Amino acid sequence: MKQGVSSQGEAMSWLLLSDCRATPERLLLRFVPECFEPDSVGPVVEVTVDHPEGSAAAGEALDRFREDVVISIDATSRELRLLGELDDEETVLSGTSVSVRNVAYSADELMSIARCFHEQLGQASRDKHRLSTRLGNVEHFICELMERAARRSELSTKAHPLAEARADVLGRVLVKLRES
Repeated sequence: MKQGVSSQGEAMSWLLLSDCRATPERLLLRFVPECFEPDSVGPVVEVTVDHPEGSAAAGEALDRFREDVVISIDATSRELRLLGELDDEETVLSGTSVSVRNVAYSADELMSIARCFHEQLGQASRDKHRLSTRLGNVEHFICELMERAARRSELSTKAHPLAEARADVLGRVLVKLRES
């Protein structure tokens, strides 16, 4: 049963390992979509491998999927094959039985997603503040240049077409800056 890493026929989504619980009797894996899927009924792929061969080693081998994405999950009744984004070969896990199903996010997974969104919002706010400060500094600089050009024109006895052209360009730059 090929689980082309999509949830119920929707657009393809890459998965990250959310949870890995290994005992000699059972290996339970939960893979969450790399991008939050709020409208999906079962976005999380849950895999159970009964009596896994080398359960401790399997758990260690799977830890890399917390950072590297899974692009393909293929399961038979006794074998699980995972292909990561940068893999040349599949990671293969065997056991007495393998089952794959789509389930809803757990409370822990939702909290992790919320923390991630909170961090992203905080970073976006800091970036916005930094850019706003930079734009304010640029605007202030342009206004100073325009004032200098105006003072030079007032001090001069004859109008300089070049000074007028500079003032006109600076005025247009300032308008464009304020529009953005």
